[in-house]
Amino acid sequence: MLDAMAFITGAALSAMLGWTQLRADRSTGQVASGYLLLWVLGFIWTFGNFLRCALDLADVAPDTAGARFAETFAWSCTLLGPVTIGRLLQAGIGTTSPVSRGFLAFTMGVSLLNLGLLVRANQLYGFRLEESGYPMTAFYIGLGITVLALLVYRLNRPRTGAPRPRMTPRWFPLAACLFAIVHTAAILLSMLAPDLSPKVRTASELIGRHWTIPWSVLIAVSLAQSHYADVVLKRSLWLLASVVLATAGGVYVFNVAPGLPMLIAILGTATLMLAAPFLLRALEALVDTVILDRPDYAQAKAALDLAFRRATQSDQLIETALTTLRGTLRVDAQWTEAPAASPPAPLAAVSVKRQDQPPATLAVLASHEARTLMQQELAFLESVGKELQLRLDARGAPSPAAHRGGAEGAAHASRPALPVQHPQHHRRSHRLKSCAGRTHDRAAGRVLPLRAGDAFARSIHPGRGT
Repeated sequence: MLDAMAFITGAALSAMLGWTQLRADRSTGQVASGYLLLWVLGFIWTFGNFLRCALDLADVAPDTAGARFAETFAWSCTLLGPVTIGRLLQAGIGTTSPVSRGFLAFTMGVSLLNLGLLVRANQLYGFRLEESGYPMTAFYIGLGITVLALLVYRLNRPRTGAPRPRMTPRWFPLAACLFAIVHTAAILLSMLAPDLSPKVRTASELIGRHWTIPWSVLIAVSLAQSHYADVVLKRSLWLLASVVLATAGGVYVFNVAPGLPMLIAILGTATLMLAAPFLLRALEALVDTVILDRPDYAQAKAALDLAFRRATQSDQLIETALTTLRGTLRVDAQWTEAPAASPPAPLAAVSVKRQDQPPATLAVLASHEARTLMQQELAFLESVGKELQLRLDARGAPSPAAHRGGAEGAAHASRPALPVQHPQHHRRSHRLKSCAGRTHDRAAGRVLPLRAGDAFARSIHPGRGT
């Protein structure tokens, strides 16, 4: 049971890291790097052995076609082993080196030799490879090619030219050598020393069979220094945590019958845990876009920037900012000068500093339709305050009187405000798209490009401007 869970965990890790490595290879223009072949090799080994364990838990006889196929599929990973070593050597000494090309051709020939040995062993032993000498022969062939590759790398590694940037941590070579020594010793003990004590033999077989998980974690941590660091580390740890918690729950918490029912229960629980982040994001999107109809803050910022450019006076700038906050966040917004009292219990407020004048406060107050001020709402408020501060400093004119409640606020509210398009009514406005490149400054009478690269817009839509 635990063997099956360990193998399926290794298969999932290999598949996930292999997909990440494929994206990294595409970004650098590589066809199939050594790391990618290593993940494919690990997936074949782990998934094939998982099928064998699952069939054994289902009380399927080892002489059936399914069991024989699973065993052959697992050991077919030895066909990729020599080519993987050749590609890893090319990554160290260069793909244009004649030595690396010759060694890769040699490893391809060895892979063809392994294929012939595998086919012959299946013919002689009726697709029961572990009863033949093929696994031991393939292991010795792989060990010899690895030693030869290390010697070739030692003699042909680049020694001149500009130093290459270090892409792996300094401890990686030492850790990889330690893992390789332990793994090789465990395989040799399990093959050559059948008279060991049961505990030592079991430990050596576990290390020899379940090599993918420690190697996957080691290489993932190394690759995370340069390729998709957050994706590799977070998803790998979440996968391991999900499998461990699901296994512990299936064995010690849920009353599940041992054997295949327990394996299915554990796999189902682990799958639900792995899918939980995606389900939560889907629910958040449903609530934000369908139920609450949250605005598109990138479009709101673009509309505000366009309205700011149309303003000719400081009071119009302030009124435009207040109108945008009221319409987008569905809150009551106030502008308060420094000598005046702060608004009562604001939901949030930002300070607007001005040249040669006391700072003012741009605050939002609660209303019966007020949005919950979460990270995006607070970021939008802060961006409006910063943009207003820049516009007021550019005008260089004294700021108007405080926008407060009462008669003065009513008198100021009676002034005509500049029209601002709110994204909850125009979520995909073609007018905004047409204005994304340029607009007319009525005060200057000339065409100005809209300011791109806004930090707030990039935080909502990475890689896109406002």
